[in-house]
Amino acid sequence: MKEGYTLIHKTYKWNEQFYCNRTYIHPETKESFDLSHMAPKTIKIKYEYNDGLKKKIKGEVYARVIFSHHCYTKAIQHNENKTILITEYENGVTKEHRAFDQLRYKYTFILLEVIVNISYKICRESRLKGKLIRLEEKDKNNPHRGIYIIMKLKVKKENLFLHIETAHYRNNEPFNIQLKKESRRFMLILGDMLKNDWNYLIS
Repeated sequence: MKEGYTLIHKTYKWNEQFYCNRTYIHPETKESFDLSHMAPKTIKIKYEYNDGLKKKIKGEVYARVIFSHHCYTKAIQHNENKTILITEYENGVTKEHRAFDQLRYKYTFILLEVIVNISYKICRESRLKGKLIRLEEKDKNNPHRGIYIIMKLKVKKENLFLHIETAHYRNNEPFNIQLKKESRRFMLILGDMLKNDWNYLIS
């Protein structure tokens, strides 16, 4: 561990009064919102890169997709009186309370289709390892406005994971993601990561 670095242990707890079996029950209307489509799933993703001899290498790799609850919840501000759906903790201390967000939930069905077909989607890579974004429903009058899908690729025990950290409407680019200027297809970004860092997954 690097000097001065503190390990952060993140946990969360659902409000079981309104959440059970991947279903959210609205506390006032009692309407049910099915979240089963946000369960982890395994998909095939294409990759492509040029080897040392400039030969184009193409293939497919399996990835386990994990959708964060941030895709359908929103942080509760101090002046808001909303029902808590989930509480996040860092090292046992409450970080924030989050409420169900119906707009984000509505988009999750489109989000699922985007991720299942992510290979050819144009994305931007971050300087932070494995992090990248996809901008959907871009505003014609403001190219920075739209729905930002923030993703992170990780490898655990020789298995590839694609974490969908959030997907929501923003007026500007996330300032802390350190995005590179170039936009490329997801399959090309993944291909370079496999070539340079995770070649053992495809060798």
